[in-house]
Amino acid sequence: MDFNKKYPNCIVDHPEYIGDGHCVDFGEYNTEECGWDGGDCLDFRKIYPNCIVDYPYYIGDGSCDDYGEYNTENCGWDGGDCLLFNKYPNCTVDNPDYIGDGGCDGGEYNTKDCGWDGADCLNFNKKHPNCTVDSLVAIGNGYCDGAEYNTKDCRWDGGDCLIFNKKYPNCNIDYPVFIGNGHCNGGKYNTEDCGWDGHDCLLFQKKYPNCTVDRPANIGNNHCDGGVYNTEDCGWDGSDCSIFNRKYPNCTVDHPSSIGNGYCDGGKYNTKDCKWDGYDCLKFHEKYPKCTVDRTSHIGNGICDSGEYNTEDCGWDGGDCWDFNEKYPNCIVDRPDYIGNGYCDGGEYNTEDCGWDGRDCLFFHKKLPKLHCRSSCFHW
Repeated sequence: MDFNKKYPNCIVDHPEYIGDGHCVDFGEYNTEECGWDGGDCLDFRKIYPNCIVDYPYYIGDGSCDDYGEYNTENCGWDGGDCLLFNKYPNCTVDNPDYIGDGGCDGGEYNTKDCGWDGADCLNFNKKHPNCTVDSLVAIGNGYCDGAEYNTKDCRWDGGDCLIFNKKYPNCNIDYPVFIGNGHCNGGKYNTEDCGWDGHDCLLFQKKYPNCTVDRPANIGNNHCDGGVYNTEDCGWDGSDCSIFNRKYPNCTVDHPSSIGNGYCDGGKYNTKDCKWDGYDCLKFHEKYPKCTVDRTSHIGNGICDSGEYNTEDCGWDGGDCWDFNEKYPNCIVDRPDYIGNGYCDGGEYNTEDCGWDGRDCLFFHKKLPKLHCRSSCFHW
């Protein structure tokens, strides 16, 4: 039978949902006009006549949905799915199904309000009464976990860290498994207390005794890294920066590889010491010698940028802000391109200096002249 003939007053976006065997609500489907979703919701309505939810098939699906209208008396406490969880009225967790599922979960689950994870954590808490880590399954799983796991309260990670602690009693790191894994880890791993990363860093330490970088593997990898890597203590990044340093002896940037890569980088890259970004910014510098913005590509890109971009030194954002400045000389906003874009923006945009957001807010201002909302007020 034709849908419109059968349900002449049923106005829905997806008529194919009507009578497809799944009870859906979304308001307009589970209504008398739509034949209670083409009969799909008749049984549901008989059991829960006052339960209004988007997805009725969530009710009684074995999973406690503790949001919206599902876990309510009208919906039979999610069709009984939340009865166990509701024993703990002050338990506010993201996954109620974890409570009493047989596995002890940590953090906010293993609390008095959540019944010590629905009694799942009673044995764990008896053994480790003051251990409050998030992942309790990590305790005693055969892997030594650091930080809060490797503590007296957690019995040194359930005994997993006893050998490690005996060998490196003063090595306090997050990942003990990294020690002696054949890869030289830097920072606090590469210290005497940690046996120079369990001997993994012995050769590196011998060659660069005062180099304390986080990633020793970057030293001598044929790529010039800046900052702490390109120092005398680190052999000028294991000689990777020798050529760069000869060419730009006073250029100190985080990414030397960006110098002369064909793209004009701003800020400290576009300086005399860095030879105007390895000549990548030469044309830009000749045109705007006093413009020191970080993103030179924003200059003259067709969008009016504010702040240091919209200055005489930067050619009023490479000409992008000429019309804006002429029209709104006293309008100081972070996003000039918002002015007159068809959306009524509030705060400093919806002011006389900014032409009531480039006329976008005229109706709003006329109707409510004393109200200046901070975010967008109307979208036309």
